[in-house]
Amino acid sequence: MAFIMYNMTVSGIYDPSVFEFFEKEYRTTSQKHMSGRSAFGALWGYYKSNQGTLYGIDFWTAKVQDHIKDMRVQEISRLLEAFRDNRQLPRSHIRELLNTHFKKHVILPLW
Repeated sequence: MAFIMYNMTVSGIYDPSVFEFFEKEYRTTSQKHMSGRSAFGALWGYYKSNQGTLYGIDFWTAKVQDHIKDMRVQEISRLLEAFRDNRQLPRSHIRELLNTHFKKHVILPLW
């Protein structure tokens, strides 16, 4: 799911029905083979495309937080760039993530 959402958005394909379909499956989605890069890709797709609902953003934000040790500074930078294009969420959303997770677990330790 994350791969498809990321690559759809990179390609400029904005289909809300895909996000809607995937959101119906999140309750049964397993984390067994998920990595931080997968969670990053999905969250990046949500931020950049302005598709999906708050439920989907919360789902993938939680997955990024769960796999924060897999993240790199470059991915955080790309999330910030994608969020710049987002018109669904208040700016406090990304500020909170920066202060609670990204700075503490990724940016400061790796830089």
